[in-house]
Amino acid sequence: MDYNPEEFRLRKNQITVRAKSKRELTDAEVAAWYSKFPQWEGQSSNPSQWQLWQWMYGMQATYGFRNHETLNIFNLDKECRGEDGKLYPAFTDKEANPRGIIYTEGKGVKRAAFAPRPLRWLEDFKLREVPKDYCNFMKEIAVLSDFEKARRKDNKLQSYNGFLRKHGFTFTAYNLR
Repeated sequence: MDYNPEEFRLRKNQITVRAKSKRELTDAEVAAWYSKFPQWEGQSSNPSQWQLWQWMYGMQATYGFRNHETLNIFNLDKECRGEDGKLYPAFTDKEANPRGIIYTEGKGVKRAAFAPRPLRWLEDFKLREVPKDYCNFMKEIAVLSDFEKARRKDNKLQSYNGFLRKHGFTFTAYNLR
């Protein structure tokens, strides 16, 4: 062997790539962008699609979700028992779940999301009024294999991110976290 592979391996002090810090949006900015969604009604192939994107945006802003966590809510319209053994009431049931606790999964970890920030967005953004497109999509993929479900969810998230870019959002969905 003519060379020593260790000579070509980077050391930690040689790596200069740093993650960009993201700009946090103010509550006023988040609310202002949220209110812009209705102006795009009928501008996509599916006229009600903006309502789904607005709801997903509101969920991310309020709960700090990653975009894929909005498609993995276990207690959306029915109670569920979490891996921690606790029973989580349906998110849409305002009486049984007044604080809007959500049980979701992201990056392979299931977790409960408590205390929306700020709590008033739960009502202001009408998050308990789940769009029909969301419910239809979830029913549609329920019968699919895990691989196909993941593929369809990924396509949905790409459409969501494309919508945000197309309509001039000056930040990515992850900035809502």
